[in-house]
Amino acid sequence: MAIPWVTDRDSTLFICFTPEISPNMTFFTKPKLKPLFTEILERRILTDDENPTHLLFEGDILEALHYLYDDYYEGVDLIYADPPRVNDSQFRIETNRHFENFHNIFPVRKNRGEQYINWLSFIELRISHAHALLKPSGCFFISATHRDAAHLKLICDNIFSPENYLTTFIIKTRHESHAFVRDADLHEVTEQILFYRKSDVYKPNRLQEEQEDVSNYLYEIQLLTEKPERRVLGGKEVEIYEPHEYIVTKGASDSLKFKKISIRGAICEENGSGRFFERYLKNLPEQMGYLFKVSGMGNDGLGYRYFQTKRSEKFKNGFYFQGKPVKNEIPLPFPNFFDFTKEYEQVHNEGGVSFTRGKKPVGLMKKMLKIGATIENTVILDMFAGSGSLAHAAMELNNTDGLKRKVILCNTNEYRISEKVTFPRLKNVMQGYVLDRIWKEELFSIPLTPRLIRENGSVFNEKFALTCKNQKENYEEIIEVIENQHYIIYGAFSKGSKIAGLGNSLKYFRNRINR
Repeated sequence: MAIPWVTDRDSTLFICFTPEISPNMTFFTKPKLKPLFTEILERRILTDDENPTHLLFEGDILEALHYLYDDYYEGVDLIYADPPRVNDSQFRIETNRHFENFHNIFPVRKNRGEQYINWLSFIELRISHAHALLKPSGCFFISATHRDAAHLKLICDNIFSPENYLTTFIIKTRHESHAFVRDADLHEVTEQILFYRKSDVYKPNRLQEEQEDVSNYLYEIQLLTEKPERRVLGGKEVEIYEPHEYIVTKGASDSLKFKKISIRGAICEENGSGRFFERYLKNLPEQMGYLFKVSGMGNDGLGYRYFQTKRSEKFKNGFYFQGKPVKNEIPLPFPNFFDFTKEYEQVHNEGGVSFTRGKKPVGLMKKMLKIGATIENTVILDMFAGSGSLAHAAMELNNTDGLKRKVILCNTNEYRISEKVTFPRLKNVMQGYVLDRIWKEELFSIPLTPRLIRENGSVFNEKFALTCKNQKENYEEIIEVIENQHYIIYGAFSKGSKIAGLGNSLKYFRNRINR
């Protein structure tokens, strides 16, 4: 049974219901009086480019959620919340008998912890109202520190139900050697993002596999006999071709050709083809320069793989030939750990505005959008918009894939964030801006291992050349570096460079009680 409670905020009456037991009951009912938000026309940005019109609401988050109810009830695909911290003045203490329940869930000592209880109540009330705006096929992300994550999970479990909890993403935000507070007991280098769905209708996206570079697929094999010797080795049928019974030719790269791989080092033990060669083919008597066609091997859809023993005594290793791997029908799921250390180190440059109160990197926001929703005309709600990183990320993705994501931003304008940070940043992204310092974006990264360097040194040159070809129009310069045992390719702009605008439009609304 739901318990009704009434709150009178700024002469606007809202009647809400809080469930006693069932976590699946809707917390929100339509208010009798709809809060009034007025568009600030001088901050309207309209671009005739058929891109979405984003909405920015300045005012109390709760009232903004009420205002959106008519047009967006069960109409939002993805919600992200990065709530204010307990000691942030954006968080306002709210006294209501509904909040007394939290003393039973989170008991605290008398006269201690009241602020924390009120903060949890503040968060719970807004999440429960946002829940009503989410589509049954929608998802919800909320950022949390290590101190708050467990309590926020209990709140979200109560609102979304425990079976709709999907995972907690661990985000590395700084290097372990960069301790800013040296007298702290522990150096926290990660943050957390809790991930929920509205119902089991929702399914997270999966990793999009990159198309493998075909520049190394250079070899063709021609068999000159139809009656080779046949044996069964290791449970597999093997055709044996003498040196004069086949021809290997090398030419221009093609996805239908083979890549030649030397069987040495870790491949001998860590690779299935390498182990098979070492165990059954390498030491066959007088088999120098022989070719073997082994059935039932490989992930290239051919159903077989070719092996070649060393051609003479001056060679040490054998080889195997593989076709281009067939793309998996079911892509891999996203992991729940991401390293955004480098992005956090240069986050202050993004969007052309400075913001030191928890600014999130655009790369992290893009990752959430790719995991959460990649459908046409996605509607996204950013409950505590801050600097507007989520909208920035959505516009960059729109520019890349054309999916026309629409973002609704809610901001209390505490510290005049909406006026001084959020709006100027969105305007910069839409209309372009000039960099006040060097800025670079990671385009490719791969960890350096002895095996990679030994066997694929030429791949770096080819990857860099391909990146330059594909990205040269998007950046002032493409650079390659070795950092933290990784080979990295960056797209870079120098100080004073003009960053082109992405278009899109914006409407800015202010609550009637805001000044």
